[in-house]
Amino acid sequence: METLDRSQLDDTVSGAQAGLVASLLSISKSVRALMGLRLAELGLHPGQDELLLVLKDGTPQPVSQIAERLNVRASTMSKMKDRLKEQQLLSESTDAIDARNTWVQLTPSGQALVARIQALHHSIHMELTGAVNGDAGDVGKATMQIEEVLARRLRRIR
Repeated sequence: METLDRSQLDDTVSGAQAGLVASLLSISKSVRALMGLRLAELGLHPGQDELLLVLKDGTPQPVSQIAERLNVRASTMSKMKDRLKEQQLLSESTDAIDARNTWVQLTPSGQALVARIQALHHSIHMELTGAVNGDAGDVGKATMQIEEVLARRLRRIR
């Protein structure tokens, strides 16, 4: 059995780490491209689906909390909100106590579109998990762990 010296081990670990990052970047790029094409069929841009899904329960929510939940800047959230409002998919109201706070909720058209978005997400999920050899649950668990680590880091940076 061949043993690795310290420098070979460091190179192997660095290569594996670089491989993980490269793979995640490639996967992310491909999923974003696929989602972008599928969302365009619904008249949406990437990210707008996530905003609409956050509002799916029908209750008004503060824009600032949604931006935090989606890990986007306030300016990005504002643009998404305005575009979806123009499409009559959501409505906004000003907080009665503090006029600086804006709340949004889905319109009936937005509610109808959420069902189509959920079906789209489900079909892509099934397509991807069907392509995975082995236990899709393990892949899902690992993916969620990576997502949590990245979300925590992003919150600290922003």
